Amino acid sequence: MAMKEKTFTNTELGYSKSADNIQSMKPIPWLIPSKSHDEVHQTDQNAESLQDTHIRHEENTTSIELFYDLFLVANLSAFTERHEINSTSSLQSYIAFFTILWFTWFQTSLFDVRFVADSIFFRICKACSFAIMVGFAVVGIRYNIEDVGSYNSGFKALSLILMASRLILMVQYLVTAWSLRRTKSDSRHFLAAASIELVAALLFLGLSFGFDDNRASKAYAGWFVTLACEAIVMLGMAVLRSGRLSLRKGHFVERLGLLTLIILGENINGLVRSVTKILDGSGSLDAGAVGAGVSTVLITYFIWMLYFDQQIHADRKSTIYLPLWAILHFALHITIVLVGEGASKLILWWIASVTLKALLATLDETLGVTTSISAIDPQTVAIKLNLTFSYYQQDLHGFSEFPNMTQQIDDMLDLPSTLEQATSAKKFGEILEEILNKATRWIFENFQISPPTSYYLRSNSYNVTLNNISEDAADNSAILSSIDTVFVYFYVASGCLLILISILLLFGRKHT
Repeated sequence: MAMKEKTFTNTELGYSKSADNIQSMKPIPWLIPSKSHDEVHQTDQNAESLQDTHIRHEENTTSIELFYDLFLVANLSAFTERHEINSTSSLQSYIAFFTILWFTWFQTSLFDVRFVADSIFFRICKACSFAIMVGFAVVGIRYNIEDVGSYNSGFKALSLILMASRLILMVQYLVTAWSLRRTKSDSRHFLAAASIELVAALLFLGLSFGFDDNRASKAYAGWFVTLACEAIVMLGMAVLRSGRLSLRKGHFVERLGLLTLIILGENINGLVRSVTKILDGSGSLDAGAVGAGVSTVLITYFIWMLYFDQQIHADRKSTIYLPLWAILHFALHITIVLVGEGASKLILWWIASVTLKALLATLDETLGVTTSISAIDPQTVAIKLNLTFSYYQQDLHGFSEFPNMTQQIDDMLDLPSTLEQATSAKKFGEILEEILNKATRWIFENFQISPPTSYYLRSNSYNVTLNNISEDAADNSAILSSIDTVFVYFYVASGCLLILISILLLFGRKHT
């Protein structure tokens, strides 16, 4: 029997399209899409009709803008993973790189929210902006203001990338000015904006020549002066030219809110990274670590509530105060990042300290309770330590292989059975200290806690010789000192964050 072949209609397959939908599928224009004839006729009834017939603004954030935000956060995540904040200099370096990323995003978004409409030209420009962010990720690997002389090529490349980003913006402003050539007042404003971006690009180009030799150049300071002046001038134009250049014309408030939300998500990502390091090391979480993790999630949630519960629409904000409200988000975002990063590091430190305390308790049990060092039998202690290290390795199954203590154990076995002589007692103490330093360094390494970069920039042999201590002891001392930096910047950033959210709340309520 022949089976009847069933045919499916477009409606059954879910491809039904009305005539209106087909008509709405217009080809993407090459440059700037104009408004339709009906839209133009409606706007011809007011004095701004000529201005409004050339560019069609997007009222909401587009998917390509969100995609660009993800490039920024991915860049930040990669930089954070590679550049740990564990010293004052590394904190300064981190804030400096964040400043470069954020203000590049800021200038690009200033244009996008007000003037970009879907076209082939602007899609090409956005692809170039994506390439700029990829460039930041590449040079971020070799970014270290603590050792500029060794990374001059990376700093020069970064300066050229900044130049390229401003040239892209200049071209976009010029194309927009050309589309508004019939309205001379508007086109002049865009030409002025293009000139500002050209000046910024030339300054970045000039600064790149400061990184030609191997000396520790301070030319990078010019980046931040240029970024600050560029932002001030562009925001000043938005205030003084309150027409088409005003921030109230686009969806800038929404853009800042969405970036804030994405950065809050990055805080959770940092927490997950810390938990992963803990599980890779000890294989378990104690009650303190779980409590700290829950607290970090709650902190992020409370930040979300404090920020988004006070959001209002841009058209209710004063033209003067809106730029101030916008630029405050730079400080807000960097404090959010530092709070999240600090909380994640404190969790990691908590578990490392608990593990270290357990090791010290085990060593105390091995030595036994005694009132005099002369009562200690080095041979017995050496045998017990050897067994203790074996059991400790098995207990921390996620850790790497325990450091080789054969030399220290052999040296301890060579000591006399009693430590009545001062030289023997001193030698025993030195061996025990060396064992403790090696074990402590081993714990830190398994939790991926390393000394600050500034420590490695100094000569390790010089530090060891000067202080008459082993390299492991010097490493541990540098690591333990870094916790002070983490502790301070976490709480300072938390306080600044609350102050900034309060200021933003006052701006939102008072100036409407």
